[in-house]
Amino acid sequence: MANTKQMTEAVQQVVADVLNRSLTHVSEEITRRIADEISVPADTNGRPTAELLRDAINRVQGSTAQVDILDALLEGCASFSARSAIFVVRGNTAAGWQARGFQDNEVIRNTPLELNSGLAAQAITNRASVSGRMEQFYGNAGVKFGWPARDEVVVLPLVVRDRCVALLYADGGDPAGKLDSVALDVLVRTTGLWLEICANRRSAVPTTAEAGTGIASAAPAVMAAAAGASQASVSIHAAAASSVSSHANGEDELHKKARRFAKLLVEEIKLYNQAKVNEGKANHDLYERLRDDIEKSRETYDKRYGQTPAGAADLFNQELVRILADNNPALLGSAFPR
Repeated sequence: MANTKQMTEAVQQVVADVLNRSLTHVSEEITRRIADEISVPADTNGRPTAELLRDAINRVQGSTAQVDILDALLEGCASFSARSAIFVVRGNTAAGWQARGFQDNEVIRNTPLELNSGLAAQAITNRASVSGRMEQFYGNAGVKFGWPARDEVVVLPLVVRDRCVALLYADGGDPAGKLDSVALDVLVRTTGLWLEICANRRSAVPTTAEAGTGIASAAPAVMAAAAGASQASVSIHAAAASSVSSHANGEDELHKKARRFAKLLVEEIKLYNQAKVNEGKANHDLYERLRDDIEKSRETYDKRYGQTPAGAADLFNQELVRILADNNPALLGSAFPR
């Protein structure tokens, strides 16, 4: 009979395999339903808007990491607005993350946004897109970003698990610039759903460090996922037999999972602290500026992988150096624990 560790690893593999298949089916279904439901005219280049929207959604659903998904969202917005930007929400403020189409896209990174009034507050409160004048979004936005030819802007909330995690700003830019608020709304809503699906997928797969919860807690997830898949019901005994491999291979897979988790944690630090990251790299004191966020994420990583063979591999620090410091440890500063 397989021991507890083998059975736990078998459950993990089944969950991962089924959810991977489910993600594909969900992606295809979302794209198909949107194509069926939306009938809109072609853009100025002759391509139907529904076709552009399908391509944009496919780009979003081609990614699973949060940063890559947001990159794909901004890329897709270029088909429906002349200028767009993402502001990441943190408490009562939002920080500019990235932008497309502005004369100086970098100015967005240095733009804090108050969320207690104006279009931003309306979008968050109503969980719906709002439109208005540029000054209703940001007091001196026209001076800082450049006025759009038509003083009309759209602000859309990116909602994940019933919480607004970011805001998308869009306008028409020059006189001939496009601003399709309906297409943008569909793209942002779909992106929010995809972020939630990917987050649920990550949290549904237990790790070896969480084996104490046992097969009893993981089995319902396996059964529920298997019931929704198009494949035949999975036998847990067959899954266990097919997943048992050498100890070395098991450790390799554990290291891969640990590195992916470390990468996700560090990418989120970068996403929510872009201004501090830029300042830290310029002043060679990244760790000092981001100490609280880094150590909270390190604690999260250690809870999951610290007591496993991957814990001794220093994967979290490796990802800090690679992602935050562009592979230059000196940018983290002398206070960085090595």
